[in-house]
Amino acid sequence: MGAVLGTLAFIVNGFLVANMAGGVPIYFGSIFVLLCLLALPFRVAFLALCASMLPLLIYDSYMPLGWLHCLQFFVVALLLYWGVRFLTAILFFWLLIGLPISSFIVVTNLSLNFQASVFMALSFVISAYVCAMLALIVYWLLPVNSRFNQIQALPKFSAVVFEFNLVSVMLPVFMVVLFFIDRSTYDSEVLVSVELNNAIEQVNTSSTRLLDNKVHALTSTATLLINEKNTQNHAQILDTVANASSNIESMVVSDKDGNILLAAPAEYAAKLPALSGLNISYRNYFQQTKQSSKPVISKAIKGKGLGSLDIVAITAPIVIDGDFAGIVQAAIKLELLVDRSVIDVIQSGQISFIVTDALGSIVYSSALLGLNQLDYFGKNNGSVAYGFSLPQITISGQNYLYREFSTGAGWKIYALTEPSQIFKDTSTYFTFMIIIFLISIIFIGILSKGLASNIVRPLRNLEAFIKGKKRPENLIAEARVSQEMLNVTMNVIKTQKLTMDFQSELKQQVEEKTKELQVVNATLLRVSRTDALTGLFNRGAFDSLVKDAYMYCRRNRLACTLTLIDIDFFKSVNDSYGHNAGDQCLINVANIIADMCRRDTDIVARYGGEEFVLFFASDESEKHIQHIELIRAAIAKYQTTWDDLPIKLTVSCGAVRVEHDFSKDLIGLISLADEQLYLGKHRGKNQVNATII
Repeated sequence: MGAVLGTLAFIVNGFLVANMAGGVPIYFGSIFVLLCLLALPFRVAFLALCASMLPLLIYDSYMPLGWLHCLQFFVVALLLYWGVRFLTAILFFWLLIGLPISSFIVVTNLSLNFQASVFMALSFVISAYVCAMLALIVYWLLPVNSRFNQIQALPKFSAVVFEFNLVSVMLPVFMVVLFFIDRSTYDSEVLVSVELNNAIEQVNTSSTRLLDNKVHALTSTATLLINEKNTQNHAQILDTVANASSNIESMVVSDKDGNILLAAPAEYAAKLPALSGLNISYRNYFQQTKQSSKPVISKAIKGKGLGSLDIVAITAPIVIDGDFAGIVQAAIKLELLVDRSVIDVIQSGQISFIVTDALGSIVYSSALLGLNQLDYFGKNNGSVAYGFSLPQITISGQNYLYREFSTGAGWKIYALTEPSQIFKDTSTYFTFMIIIFLISIIFIGILSKGLASNIVRPLRNLEAFIKGKKRPENLIAEARVSQEMLNVTMNVIKTQKLTMDFQSELKQQVEEKTKELQVVNATLLRVSRTDALTGLFNRGAFDSLVKDAYMYCRRNRLACTLTLIDIDFFKSVNDSYGHNAGDQCLINVANIIADMCRRDTDIVARYGGEEFVLFFASDESEKHIQHIELIRAAIAKYQTTWDDLPIKLTVSCGAVRVEHDFSKDLIGLISLADEQLYLGKHRGKNQVNATII
């Protein structure tokens, strides 16, 4: 049974691990380990525990909670040894030890807040209690006798009823709760995923609209500049466009070689004369615009030149008669690239953002994340033992769930939220369920105590009545809890009356018969155990005595020897001298054997006809065969006289000495000894043949 349960624990923990909220594993293999702890010796249960832990050692991410199940095994075993009931021991461990430790493990691995961590840990605790209840149900159904049942004092009936009620009511409730946790967490995670995608879509839409508007404004500006032949009006056009948009920090116009010709608004135009020779031809966005003759949105740029602000440049080409004549460029501050009104609304729902350009430089990040603009954002997926179906990312030591989106320009938008957002609604509902659970426990306790009291009270009355402490008329009223109890009470009253009537008469008869039986039993015992001719034990007595002696040798690994002795040519003695002479020979051989086997551990019997059997058990097993040889020699030397005629006898002996292999039963040993006896007969008789196992 231990091997089967250990194998099942290994298979279930290795291949059938279920995952709850946040990927927390549920080890149903503990069912078989706890069943071993209840039904089998501790050493067997420990081997089953090792088998269940082996798959977890292979998968390192499972180990923290796996070691918690290992700790549960030893704590519960100790509490059981101290006489604590199994369910009480499980409840004590998981509420006082398991829940705090599992909460700490969850916090360490998932960086959740306190409420969400306790929620996930509590679901793990409930699953462990479900495993314990299932193990207890199987234990109740199996016809096994646990050593803990022998150690523990018998419980009160109310405690037994409470345990049955608790398991029958709370087990399905717990399983429903686990299903609810799993489904509600999954649904909540799907909802969070949808919220992140919607948030990305809103930010992308607002940013795309802003950039498209700026591209259109710059294209229109380039057209106005081309159409306006009076170059003195170009500065006014540029200034008007720059001041018309709150998002544009500055605008410039360059010639085909990248030399800055105009700048706006006024504060930047005033700086331009002091920056003679300012050229932007080395900028990638200038070269891209020149080569493609199309508007270009640059990567994030560290501020220098006209301004020191970090910007994104948007350009539109100036093309005159099919020839590139320069660009119109607008600089937009990084923090203005996203619509703050949209961001503020979304961030109020506990969602943060990161926007990067095509090269991974941070264009925008929520202040909560503590990232700097233009820093390179390398996506770090972290290494957590448990996780959600949503991808996870680690920023400044904090885990986040996220979704990402790549724009047409190669920019990326990340929407992030803390994992605890998945439990913002579920944990509240779960709190109410815990309250309902505690109320249910109290209700079950009260109901069990009342039910047990109604059942036990009539039984106590019957006990008092049988002891003579209660009168019959006082039993009936409280026995009406059920028809069966009333019938039992009435029958007990009738039986008690009959018992009292016969008691005095039977007492006298028993005393007389007891004296007669003692004499008869003593005679029968002697007759039943003794061979009438030789005075040795008979075959039945030998089988009974040697069975107990051999079992003792088995348990203590004590060497022993079983020997069959058969008189050679005994039939010819009966034929030549008569059966009376043969009987005398049997008596003489029996006396020789008995005289040489006087130790308390020696068992000698007539096994049938001319055959005797011996059983030796001692620490000096190597001398057993020597002693049998001495017995053979003594019989061969002895001479029986009958009608003044000498009769010489020899015997053949077959022995089996057990030193190592105690797997044979008594019948098997006799068969081996008989084979050795047959071998001696075949080899010429009057010899000892032995085998050692």
